This record gives sequence, C-alpha cells and structure tokens, in this order.
Amino acid sequence: MNKPMPIVLFGTAYWREVVDFDALVRHGTIDARDVDLVYRTDSVDEAYDWVIRQLAEHALGQPGPML
Repeated sequence: MNKPMPIVLFGTAYWREVVDFDALVRHGTIDARDVDLVYRTDSVDEAYDWVIRQLAEHALGQPGPML
C-alpha cells in the first residue's frame, strides 16, 4: 500500500488488554510507525474526526481540519 489506511478500534480498555502493540514492536512484528495507524477510542465522534483528518492528510494530500 502506498498510503496509510486509518484503522479505528472501539473499546480502548479491551484493545489495550487484548493486543500489546508495544510488545509487537519490541519483537519486530510491526514497525513502531505502524502503531500510529491504529486509533483506539470509545467515542464515535473522536473516531470520525480522526478518520477525516487521516484521509485529508494522506488520501487527499491536504492538511486535516483542526477539530
């Protein structure tokens, strides 16, 4: 893929417990930059704002709106 794909995981506490992204980085399973591709939240509004910013910056090549 040439451009990052925004990924939203709903249920912050759940995903913190189920997937240890720091351990994946330490073991070389993923790159440290990959952690920034995943947004964990409990809020639909926060998720929407984050996805819009990511798409504006990476898919459209424009700075995202300041929300």
